[in-house]
Amino acid sequence: MKKESAQILWFTQVGKEDIPLVGGKGANLGEMYRNGIPVPNGFCVTAKAYFDFIKKTSLKQKIITELSGLDVQDSKALMKASKNIKTAILGAEMPVDLEEEIKRYYQELCGNDDRKVAVRSSATAEDLPDASFAGQQETYLNIIGHMDVIKHVQMCWASLFEARAIFYRTQNRFNHLKVGIAVPVQLMVQSEVSGIMFTVNPTTNNRGEVSIEAAFGLGQPIVSGEITPDQFIVNKKTLDITYKYITKQTWQFTDDGEVSVSKAYQEKQKLPDRLVKELARLGMKVEAHYGRPQDLEWGYEDGKLYIVQSRPVTTLNVSAKGKGEVTASNEKKSKLLMEGLGASPGAAAGKVRIISSPSQISKVKTGDILVAEMTNPDYVPAMKKASAILTDKGGRTSHAAIVSRELGIPAVVGSNVATKMLKDGELITVDGTTGKVFEGDVVTKSSQPAEEISTLINGEPIKTATKIYMNLAEPELAADMAMRNVDGVGLLRAEFMIAQLGVHPRKFIKDGKEKEFISHMADGL
Repeated sequence: MKKESAQILWFTQVGKEDIPLVGGKGANLGEMYRNGIPVPNGFCVTAKAYFDFIKKTSLKQKIITELSGLDVQDSKALMKASKNIKTAILGAEMPVDLEEEIKRYYQELCGNDDRKVAVRSSATAEDLPDASFAGQQETYLNIIGHMDVIKHVQMCWASLFEARAIFYRTQNRFNHLKVGIAVPVQLMVQSEVSGIMFTVNPTTNNRGEVSIEAAFGLGQPIVSGEITPDQFIVNKKTLDITYKYITKQTWQFTDDGEVSVSKAYQEKQKLPDRLVKELARLGMKVEAHYGRPQDLEWGYEDGKLYIVQSRPVTTLNVSAKGKGEVTASNEKKSKLLMEGLGASPGAAAGKVRIISSPSQISKVKTGDILVAEMTNPDYVPAMKKASAILTDKGGRTSHAAIVSRELGIPAVVGSNVATKMLKDGELITVDGTTGKVFEGDVVTKSSQPAEEISTLINGEPIKTATKIYMNLAEPELAADMAMRNVDGVGLLRAEFMIAQLGVHPRKFIKDGKEKEFISHMADGL
């Protein structure tokens, strides 16, 4: 059977050339799997299967009727049309031959026992190579049993007509009936240990190093900053571990929620050295395949390492040139108070301001050192005043680390003791390059001029099949970010902008100032 006529294809059968058949997500998973990257196995229900379903169930005319003359600016009409089409898709019977085929592939994927899988949406359009459908359709995790998989494949099909997806296609004048959807079905990794890996050091820009973070359980708390992960730096040439930072972990996040880590394991290294080196080797293999530095999510289950996701690193902060630094001579004669993870380069001195909740951010004055257990978007107004950030928890991909790098201020995260050891008003120096915190002001101003906020990793712009959008954590940096080699902003969460106002939306409503609130938000956009 020709690939183009198949209803289902294994990951081993698809690659980057098959986007029209299995969408970008399906093609990327297949590309990595075929090239020996340990991606959890799976299969793709192809876009052809979806088009056959629409044709055999006479849903085509229903879609035409609902969308004909629809004003997508009328939110009520848009929601109604979306609901009607999704209800019709979910109410139609999937062809028996496809149901049987999904059952057979699922059982072959799982073996003797049913296993949990992720059922993902991967939209595609053969004649629209520049279209980006990311985030418009649904993904379903921890699905088990062939009947549930079949049900969720149909739910993915229905999600092609979410209101946001209809709006996007209409605004971009895409033919709704020519846009298809494939559904990758992939084994879930129930990670015993997981983390994030950069194939370039995100703090120093050293492309000769791999940065790895590791924690027990699933990786969600690493991103939120609730857990401080172990940190490893690996030399690419020798695979020597040149830096190691092991943390205490008392709880982990699993399918069952938060679970305590037994005392015997709380202070143990999460991943042994040989697996750290193996992981670094995998990261370099992915980087070599794609030809540019990668930001990867990984998991470890039953003795095997898996790459769950990989995306290119397009920009990084410049080095600490133009910022303060702690010289070797100053370090020798200074008192080291604590050490954490250097998360944003440079050094700064200032008075300690310990913040235990967002209600206290007004304590932070220009030039202070903001000290907190961890940060969240509510802390951003204070972070913009601070000369440096110091936290008890979090790794180099936590909120505090990301925002500090965007703001261009030094940061040390995962110190464990900052809020307990320090006192308000105490003068300290935070060295975000080394992760060290010193007593007093030991900063030497750099004689080298400051460089621009970021530098493009690969020099010349790279042409891609889809547009590249960035996540913007700090709205006021939009003008600077616009200078980067991106096509626009893909995610700007409203709470970041609301936090800058300093007034809760309910207060605006209570005072009858809804228009003022809308004006503030519109100006921000």
